[in-house]
Amino acid sequence: MDPIPNVTVTVGHDAAIPCTVENLGFYRVAWLRVESKTILTIHHNVITRNYRVNLSYTDHKKWILHIKNAQESDRGLYMCQINTVPMKSQIGYLDVVEKTYEGMDLTITKVSRLHMGAYLCVASNGVQPSISKRILLQVHFPPMIWIPNQLVGSPIGGSVKMDCHTEAYPASINYWTKQEGEMIVDSKKYTVQKEEETYKVHMILIINTIESEDFGAFRCFAKNSLGSTQGLIRLYEIHLPPSQHASTARIQSVGGVEEQSKKQADRKLDINTQETARRMQGVKFNSPNVSETREQGSFAGSPGQNFPDKQSSSPRPKLDFTCYFVYGFALCFMIKRLLFLPTKR
Repeated sequence: MDPIPNVTVTVGHDAAIPCTVENLGFYRVAWLRVESKTILTIHHNVITRNYRVNLSYTDHKKWILHIKNAQESDRGLYMCQINTVPMKSQIGYLDVVEKTYEGMDLTITKVSRLHMGAYLCVASNGVQPSISKRILLQVHFPPMIWIPNQLVGSPIGGSVKMDCHTEAYPASINYWTKQEGEMIVDSKKYTVQKEEETYKVHMILIINTIESEDFGAFRCFAKNSLGSTQGLIRLYEIHLPPSQHASTARIQSVGGVEEQSKKQADRKLDINTQETARRMQGVKFNSPNVSETREQGSFAGSPGQNFPDKQSSSPRPKLDFTCYFVYGFALCFMIKRLLFLPTKR
């Protein structure tokens, strides 16, 4: 029986451990794992349930133990044994090593949560394919909370949305509570949502159909194995102004009064203008704003007289016919202009 050579393979490769026996005769060969005293094969049969272990032999002289896809756990002593009296055996050593690379080291000082993520190490000499290895860096830290709006307002009957941003690793347990400390669960009244991205979580709370008892403080919590923290958001009531329809009606009413006042002023101006023109012409008329008794007292006299002054007892001298004609024509022209002058209504 020849000595068994030591075998060295890299992780992931197949290992083959040979055992050479001369003049075996009717005896049988067996393979064993020394550390665990596990029987791997006996003669032509594989005993172990490890599917990576197999056996091959040649003319009952060379017995080879095969281990596929060798791992570091396969490293150790293996025995080739013959059931003679006394027993004959040889032991060989299997060494499984990691692949070795030459390259640069990446050193990160004062590590924080901002350094968390995947790093890729690439080796290339210009000949494809390149070799790369992905290394994931995880930084453990207690929860942290950031609240964009700590004061939120809404009227009664409205809806409001609250936001709470947390960061933690390992992942934290996140939840909302009311002012009294009661935990909030998803329902018709409350909508609880959560958006996750690596170690970041965006907590969202939507309150529907707000009532008076809903106003107060709400809290968001984040807890993991390294600690816990909380944030506070206060909900207050917004008092709406009077109805827009009432305001519109009031504006229309004020506008109508102003328009009526303007029309009455224009009407009075027209009446005063006409009254002045007719007085110049010597015609008596009734005005809606002047009483009939005042008109009669101011213009009493016979039809043939030219409106003598009430204080004067002597009749007014007769005008020359030519002057009367010229003045009458001029007055007629002025009255026509005044009467037919368009007025702004």
